[in-house]
Amino acid sequence: MATLLEIVTNVGQRAGYSVDTSVTTSVDQTTVQLRAMANDIIKRMSYAYEWPHLFRSGRIDFLTGVSTYALPADLSEYHFDSFWNQSTKWRIFGPLSESDYASIQGYGLVAYPYGQFQLRGITDKEFYIYPTPSKNAVGVFEYMSARYVKPRTWAAGQTATIGSYTFYNGNYYTAATAGTTGATPPTWTTGTQSDGGVSWTYYAGKYETFLADTDEPLISSLVLEQGMLETFASQHGIPCDISYDTDLDEAYQRRVPGQMLYAGGSYSGILIQSRSGVVSFGKGFGPNW
Repeated sequence: MATLLEIVTNVGQRAGYSVDTSVTTSVDQTTVQLRAMANDIIKRMSYAYEWPHLFRSGRIDFLTGVSTYALPADLSEYHFDSFWNQSTKWRIFGPLSESDYASIQGYGLVAYPYGQFQLRGITDKEFYIYPTPSKNAVGVFEYMSARYVKPRTWAAGQTATIGSYTFYNGNYYTAATAGTTGATPPTWTTGTQSDGGVSWTYYAGKYETFLADTDEPLISSLVLEQGMLETFASQHGIPCDISYDTDLDEAYQRRVPGQMLYAGGSYSGILIQSRSGVVSFGKGFGPNW
C-alpha cells in the first residue's frame, strides 16, 4: 500500500499540480484539499461494502443483573445476525424495534426464552440485552472496525513524538513518550509498556483519517487515488477518465471470492456478467436486458 504522501503526490502529478513534500503539516491549498479528499473518500470506500479484512470479533461478558454494556471503541457497523450467547449456544436476536423496546420497559411484552438486543446511546454505543442476564455468560458477535487507515508499521530505530501512532501485528499503539524506538516490538494489548526506547500505549479506538504522511489506507490505494483524481478534476475542470466506481467494485470482488456484484447485461441473448473479478460470457436466460 502507498502512504498518504505518495498518494497525494501521485494525484497531484496526474492532475498537473504541485504539492508539498509534507502533507499533514502543509498549508498549501492544493495539498490541504487533496488530504481532505483522501479522508473523505477512504471513509466512503469503507462504507460501500462489508470489507472482510475490516471485520473483527467482539466479546461481551454478561453479568448477572446487568442489562447494558459498552461496545468496542472502534466499532463502525455491526453484523446484526452474528450475535450469539456463547455460553448457552443460543442466538441473540435483534435489533429490537423502538416499539418492542418501549414494551419491554413496562408495557407488557412477554419475555422470550432467547435474548434480544438493541443498540442505544450516541457517544457510548450502549448494548442493551433483554431479558437481563440471570447468570454470567459470554456474548460474541462480528463487527466492522472503523480502522480503514493504519499508521506506519513499528520498526527499531524510528523517531516517535508524543501522541504519534504505530502499528504492529494487527494492533495500534500511541506514543506516551518521545524518542527513538528500541529493539522490542510492542505486542501487549492493555496498558503502556516500553519497546526499549519509546513507551507505547495500546490503542483500541477508531482510526478513520490520515494523521501522518506515513499512514496507509487499508483499502486499495490505487482506487483511492482514482477517486481523489476524479473529484479533484471535477472541481478544477480537468479532463479525466472515469473508472472509480468500477475499480471499487473490482477491488471488493478480489477480496470476496465468488461474490457477484453486478451483471453487465446481455447482447443478442449473450449474458455478460462479472464475478470475483472474472468476466463470464454465456447464453442468457429470458429476454435481453
